[in-house]
Formats: sequence, C-alpha cells, structure tokens
Amino acid sequence: MRRKLQIIFMLVLAVLFMTNLMGCDSVVETDLYEINVQIEGQGRVVVDPDKDYYEELENVTFKAIPDDYFEFKAWKGSFSGSEKEVEIVIEDDIFIKAVFNPTESITGEGTEDDPYTIWDIDGLQKIGSEDYSLDAYYELGRDIDASETKNWNDGKGFYPIGGYEDQDNYIAFTGTLDGQGYEISGLYINRRDERGMGLFSAIENARVKNLSFNSVNIAGLSGVGALTGYSFGNSTIERVSVEGKTRASNTVGLLVGSSQGFILESSTRGEVEGVYLSIGGLTGANMGKIENSYSKSKVKLDRNAGSVYALGGITGVNLIDPDNPKGQIKNTYFVGEVYKLETSGGITGEFPPSQWEIGEVVNSYYDKEILEWSEGPGTPKTTEEMMQKETFEDWDFESVWTIEEGDDYPTLQKLINK
Repeated sequence: MRRKLQIIFMLVLAVLFMTNLMGCDSVVETDLYEINVQIEGQGRVVVDPDKDYYEELENVTFKAIPDDYFEFKAWKGSFSGSEKEVEIVIEDDIFIKAVFNPTESITGEGTEDDPYTIWDIDGLQKIGSEDYSLDAYYELGRDIDASETKNWNDGKGFYPIGGYEDQDNYIAFTGTLDGQGYEISGLYINRRDERGMGLFSAIENARVKNLSFNSVNIAGLSGVGALTGYSFGNSTIERVSVEGKTRASNTVGLLVGSSQGFILESSTRGEVEGVYLSIGGLTGANMGKIENSYSKSKVKLDRNAGSVYALGGITGVNLIDPDNPKGQIKNTYFVGEVYKLETSGGITGEFPPSQWEIGEVVNSYYDKEILEWSEGPGTPKTTEEMMQKETFEDWDFESVWTIEEGDDYPTLQKLINK
C-alpha cells in the first residue's frame, strides 16, 4: 500500500511539473512602448491613460490644450492632423509634437519679470511702435521666419527697429532682447541709400543675448550689420551668431557696423563687402571691446572702391575713443579671406583717423594658410596650429571654449542656449 502511494505521489508531481512547464511555454510576452510628446509654441497635451509604458494595441487619447493667446495648429510626428483630440492604437513608440500658434504677434507686459514675447516677424517689426517702447524687455518665444521681408516695402525689406530722425540722429533701442537661443532666419534689408541698417538701426546701453541669425541679406549706405548698424555707449552683445551677407559703402560688418560697446562670445560666418572706410568680419569699426569671439568669413572690397581705409578679419579698424575709451580685441580668431591692401590685416586693419589711438589686440590669431599673407595686429598660425589648444594662450577651455583637438577650430560652448 505504501509503495502504491509513493508511485501515485510521484505521478502527481510529474503531472504538476509538466503542466507548469507547458504553462510557461504558452505565456506570450507583450511588447511595451513609450510615448514622447513635444510642444511648439505654448500649450500642453493630455495623454489618457498617462503612464510610462503602453502595451501593444492599447488605445490612447491625445488632447491638445492651448494656453491663452494661442491656438492649436497641428500634430506632427508619428501621426498628423489638426483635430485637438485624437485616439490612436499603440503599435510602436510614439514621437509626437503639438504645434500651437500665437493668436497675437506679441504677448507679455514688457517688464523684467514678464517681458514682451515675440512670436513672429510682425512682432519684431512692432518694437518701437506706440505700444511697444524701445526701452522695454523683450524675448523670442520661438524661431522667427523672416523670409517674407524680401517682399516688404516695395522690395526694400524690413525697416530697422528704431530708425533715425535724420542722418546724424538715430532712434536707438535701449532695452533688452533675449533670443533664448532661437533663430531669426531670412532677414532681408535692401536700403542702399540709408544709414544704420540691421535688425536695429542703433542700440545704446542696451543688451542683446542668446540669438542667432541665419541666411541674412542686408545692404545699406553705411553703418550696416545683421544685428545693428551702430552700438553706442556700453551696450552688450553676448552670445549672438550671424550667418549670411552684408554690404554697404562704408562701416560694415556681419554683426555690427560700428561698435562702442561690448561684444562677447559671438561669431559670424559669411561675406561682408564694402566700398571704402572700415570693413570687417565681425564689425566694421570697433571702439569698444571684443572678447571670446571669432569670424569665419570673406571680407571683400567692391571693385568700384574709392579711398579704402582698412579691412580686417575681425574688424576694419580698432580704435580708442577718447570719450569712451576701450578699443580692445582679446581672445579672438579669424579664418577666411581679406582683400589685401597695405592697410588690411588678419585681425584688424591699420588706418585710424590721426586724432585717435590704435586699440590693443591680445591673444588673437588667424589662419595664415587660408589668408595667404600675414599683416597687421594678431598672430598668424598654420591651419594645424589653429586646431591645437596649446596655440591659444590664456584662453578658457573650461567654461568658454571647446575644441576637437587636431580636427577643427575652437568653438564657443554657450553660443546658443535654446
């Protein structure tokens, strides 16, 4: 009897084991997927159910809810459409962007705590109008497509913010503009008989930071740069980059036409062309301070040029203004071409008015293999040397600069901070 019970017990165990084994084999693993939602503009997306992972064939609802002064435009990514509420069946990871467009060009109050937020090119053009003063706080809320300005004002394009009362008295922007790392693309100005051409005609004791320009095309008579024609007083331009073309009869740069203020951690890339006076890759004329900046550009001379004063890779002339003494270029470099004259230089040209002293150039370098000649202030280096950290004496490669040793020129760590 005992023997029979042992046999029965062993058979039961075997059956249980086989049943468990078969059960394990029959388990079907369920794929789990993630949902990634991004926002363009201002608004939010409610995902229902809201959890970290979703099973295959699970139904999920997406609902777009715009903030005040915004409207829902469209879904972009794993699915598309313009309905605010969408239900989908999960079959893969979901990557979706909800696009919210502003119903107004400018929102906010213009204070330091609640700056005016610019949402489109019309909003930029409103700065300085009756309702939006030149001394207020502004910021960009997103990238600005300015390509339509090519068709504005009978082909003259964008009208520089501020403008001028007459040829000697400019209406300067004195506030703050924080680009927040966003980009203005396609800005077009073609006013060849007007002075002070750029996004701003002039700035004075203003601050502009965290902004980039792409594909700009700006032409004027004098005082021309993508950001501003003239930078007066102690204006600070910080972490601003420019890519494009500028042209003027005189005093023209890719970033600023003429600067008395501070230019910090900024860069330019493109072509700048002038007829006479001062022409430079970053600024046409510098009476301020340029530090931790660079230009990769072509500095050209119009073939119909008259009496040319100076051309340089960073600035056409670097002078000390007796009323506002600065005149320093420090920790900069230039890679590109400069039209060669006796008064041209790799960093700065050398033809100041006799009553002003020449400013100093400190720890600044240019690629002599691309420039193909060595003149003026600044230190000429080979391309290989320009790609080595040890070349750049007393430069801050901890918090300002970075370099891919042997492969590329230095770049700025915080140029864009979107």
